[in-house]
Amino acid sequence: MKKSAILGLMTILIMGAGLKVSAQGDEIGFPGSFPEFHGVGDLQYYDFAEDGTKNGIPTFKLQTFHLSVESYIRKDLSIFMDTEWEEGKDTKCERIEFKWRLYEALNLRFGKTTSPIGIEGELHYASIRKLTSRPFVSRQVIPGTWPEVGIVIHGQIPLSQIELKYDAILSNGLKGPERDDRQTQDNNSSKMIGLRIGAVPVKGLETGGYYSTGKYDDDGLYSFDFTGAYLILEHRALNVRSEYILNEFQHAKFDSVANTSSDIKRNGFYVQASYRLYNQGNLNYFEPIVRYDMIDPDEAITDNNDLSRFTLGINVSPYEHFLFKFEYQLTAEKEDPKLENNGFMSQAVIDF
Repeated sequence: MKKSAILGLMTILIMGAGLKVSAQGDEIGFPGSFPEFHGVGDLQYYDFAEDGTKNGIPTFKLQTFHLSVESYIRKDLSIFMDTEWEEGKDTKCERIEFKWRLYEALNLRFGKTTSPIGIEGELHYASIRKLTSRPFVSRQVIPGTWPEVGIVIHGQIPLSQIELKYDAILSNGLKGPERDDRQTQDNNSSKMIGLRIGAVPVKGLETGGYYSTGKYDDDGLYSFDFTGAYLILEHRALNVRSEYILNEFQHAKFDSVANTSSDIKRNGFYVQASYRLYNQGNLNYFEPIVRYDMIDPDEAITDNNDLSRFTLGINVSPYEHFLFKFEYQLTAEKEDPKLENNGFMSQAVIDF
């Protein structure tokens, strides 16, 4: 009986404590947060010559499905999460951002967030980017979508003649020169710092540049740097984007024969233009796109990895949030032998 009484008393105390905690508002979440769920998925098709993508084997590919949720704690404070399911096998958290909107000129986001170095990382969703493929520079000079764990301060500053936009980041940085050398926990005591500044002299035109630097090796001895410039023009149905990026990893390349290390320097460039025509017959819109891009993945070596590419694309949207993309790529190498790597890509995209 004593044991039963003690258990009963403990149950009452625990329930009472739980009610007290709940009454104080210490439970997780609250009904007024009203989370929003959104998603985008895409199916791709490749058909390249024998030296091209997928070794020249035509194939369908269920590329990605993104599911995101954002909940507003109050009108100036929210939490955002984006989860990506890639190629039917890998699931990863792309972003977890805490967004605090203070003023037009001063806002914060912190967590796992997109690096402001480069402008294409913000457009990697299939429903937003113009072509199925991404520029060489956005995958081989900048390490893909490049999520960083850290803090970003950003805002817009209106001046008398122009508007200034800025994004400053303090984060863990990279642990090496390769695309997979992104990290969520730092491998050394140094932090990456970066700054992007853009100027809007007239509505629809933005131009700017960015720079970032940090230490990448475990001992924090060797540095990496990213430098770039960009231009964005949006005028009625016309959209033009251009970007040049250079990066350098100090002493990241080892020559086993000479037993010496040297720097890796990469650079790349692209210019892309599109013109969207709405209400074409029974279509939502029709959009032709053209892009020229080039890549030099190692300035010390000239080989078949030094590429230039001309891409012609057409986007067709039957309804809002439903899109078909078609593109043909002509790729050229600086050195012989020339490769058979031209090809066709298409994509079906739905977002909600």
